[in-house]
Amino acid sequence: MKIFPQVSPNYSLHIIPKFSTVITNYGNAVEQRISLSSNPQYVFEVNFKNLHTADKKLILDFFISVKGNYEAFYFSNLEEAYGSAKWVATTLYTLGDIVRPSSANRHSYKCTTIDSTSGSSEPPWTTVEGTVMPVDGTVVWIENSYKVRFESSNMNIDYFSYKLYNLNSVVLLEVA
Repeated sequence: MKIFPQVSPNYSLHIIPKFSTVITNYGNAVEQRISLSSNPQYVFEVNFKNLHTADKKLILDFFISVKGNYEAFYFSNLEEAYGSAKWVATTLYTLGDIVRPSSANRHSYKCTTIDSTSGSSEPPWTTVEGTVMPVDGTVVWIENSYKVRFESSNMNIDYFSYKLYNLNSVVLLEVA
């Protein structure tokens, strides 16, 4: 699976949960929303700051290579990779905790176990997207890149180019 291009890490990222629901109308302006899943899909709004023209071209070429919004790819959130708490030995971690190695490697790692303790020495971190790590004490980590696609079922190259070149923005949708 392809990986979103590594461009200037100077961006803001808004992560928005999107729940799948069904709306039932009862008339008289009364409706009920029923959740189809308690697990949200996430929408990632990436707003670049001072993105160079060469980086914009790289992203546009990537958009073309994944056929717009049809092919999934991995996106690594650099805010998590560089801003998350560093891994600490013999520490209690719980499901969903995110850490980065003591020596940053452009990746973050998510805990997949409930109330578990890290080992006494730092594990050898994988840089392969989506890979489950060997057990660290009683903690199981997974490399924390997101499997996404470009958002919008009717997106075309002209609209994508406009958002990228004029608004410095791309929108990604998490996929299962």
